[in-house]
Amino acid sequence: MSSVFSFSKDDDVTILRDGEVIYPAASSLFAREGVALTEDSFEKFGQTWKRNASDYENAIADLGADGLRFILREGDMRSGSDASKLRERAEISGSGFASDLAGTTDFDFTICVRAYDNASTWSSLVQILTDDSDPDLSYQPLVKMQTRPAEAHITLNTYLPAFAEIARIPLLPLNEPHRMRITVNFETGYIRWAVNGETIVSTKVAGMDIAGQSDAGIYPKLGAYREGPVTETAVTDFNAVSFVSRS
Repeated sequence: MSSVFSFSKDDDVTILRDGEVIYPAASSLFAREGVALTEDSFEKFGQTWKRNASDYENAIADLGADGLRFILREGDMRSGSDASKLRERAEISGSGFASDLAGTTDFDFTICVRAYDNASTWSSLVQILTDDSDPDLSYQPLVKMQTRPAEAHITLNTYLPAFAEIARIPLLPLNEPHRMRITVNFETGYIRWAVNGETIVSTKVAGMDIAGQSDAGIYPKLGAYREGPVTETAVTDFNAVSFVSRS
C-alpha cells in the first residue's frame, strides 16, 4: 500500500492511496479541471451531441484537446426520470447523427477511468443504440460495454436476440488511458472488441445480423449510466471518439 500527498500552489490537498482518491471527494477533485458543459447540446469529436445528465454543473466537462470528463454522483438522475428505477447518469447521446443499420460500423475511443463507484450492479460506459425509426426496435441497445465492480470486470454485452455477455476483461487500472475499438457488421453479425490493439473477442453473434430487417438507425452513447443508488462517485474521461460506418 502506498499513499501520495499532493499540495498545489493554492494549498489544495490531494490524497491518493494505491491510485484511488481518498481526499477530497472525487466530484470535487476532478471538477477542478475542464469547462462545464451545461447546454442541451454541444459540439465535440466532430459531431453534435445531446447532454443526458442531471443538473449538476460538472456532470460533463470539456477537457480540451479532444477530451470529455463525466462525473456521476449519488442521486444524479436527469429531469423526468422514473425515481423508482434509480438510474443515475452523466452521458452524451449521438442520436442526432444516427447512421443506417447496415454494413460495418467502427466505434473508436480512448477511455481513462479516474474513479470507480465499486458498488453498482452495473455501470454502462458506452452503447450502440437504435433510434426511433423502427418502433419495434426503438432505443434498443445492441451493444454495451459496462463495468461490473463487484466482479472486478468490464464486460461487452449484446442484446439480440436476448441479453448475453460475449467477453470480459479485468477492471482497467485507474488514471491510465486505454484505446478501444468495437466493430460490428450488421449484415453478418460479426463483432470485434479490441483493447490497446489486442483482440479480446472476434466472433459472429446470433441476432446481430439484422441489416435490411429494420428501418432503424444506430448511434453511440458514452459516459456513465448505472443502476443506483450508489453512494460513491464515478469519474471517466473519454478522448478521440469516432463512430463511423464503412457502408
